[in-house]
Amino acid sequence: MDAVEISNYRDHLVKSFSVIKNNQMVRRDCASISEYSGKISDLLKGFKNPHSWKLNIDPPWIIPIENDERYFERDQASLLLSGVLSVENSLLQMYTFVSSIILKSQGEGNAITQIPLEEYCEHKHIYKDRLIRRFHFDLAIGGEECSKPISHFQFGGKEIYNQYSYTLNPRIGIPRFPYPPVDFIILFDMMLRQFKTKIPSSFYDSKDWVHCVKQSENFRLKCYYEIIQRYFNPNTRTRKTLSGMFTQKEFFQAIL
Repeated sequence: MDAVEISNYRDHLVKSFSVIKNNQMVRRDCASISEYSGKISDLLKGFKNPHSWKLNIDPPWIIPIENDERYFERDQASLLLSGVLSVENSLLQMYTFVSSIILKSQGEGNAITQIPLEEYCEHKHIYKDRLIRRFHFDLAIGGEECSKPISHFQFGGKEIYNQYSYTLNPRIGIPRFPYPPVDFIILFDMMLRQFKTKIPSSFYDSKDWVHCVKQSENFRLKCYYEIIQRYFNPNTRTRKTLSGMFTQKEFFQAIL
């Protein structure tokens, strides 16, 4: 994204979080998310330089999963959504978003479960809430010793927060799978449409919210898919599509 797009994208995020904050159904049924959205919108507006700003969702949003007997019949569970998007002088410095699931009860009753993790982490954790799924959606910004898709998702990954016991090895960052450069708005929408939460479909199917998601798709996904389409042109195709996702400058220029 160029300087103008970076500035416009920040304005779009301000509006999108304001839509969440001001929605009556979200305010009524999930007040903590409504309040958090308002704070994020205000913080984004508070950056005087539209070319240097930061979206920081930490601590994570916690959204209870309710009445979902498909996968959580006996356990109380919640979605956790977090992430960081940092811009300096119209250049992305950090771009990572995380979707996790925690269980609030383990086995019979609500007794605290002790989970020894010496073989996984530096310290032993004893928590009632247990992290069971964790997905990172990242852009590979800056050099690293291993090759990886520029835009990718990974199962697990390094912890941004450590409030919950973690049963996966956080040191293992591979494999990373090519994935479109989703932002927090797109990720939030995807999670709401797959999990049963307090936030009703009347919110995420509303005209205002659908417009926000479409705008995020225009900012973050359009160029990505246009570039992929070029790779399937038989007249110009000289290398594998996946190879380009790892190395080609046009991928960097389009999605960073």
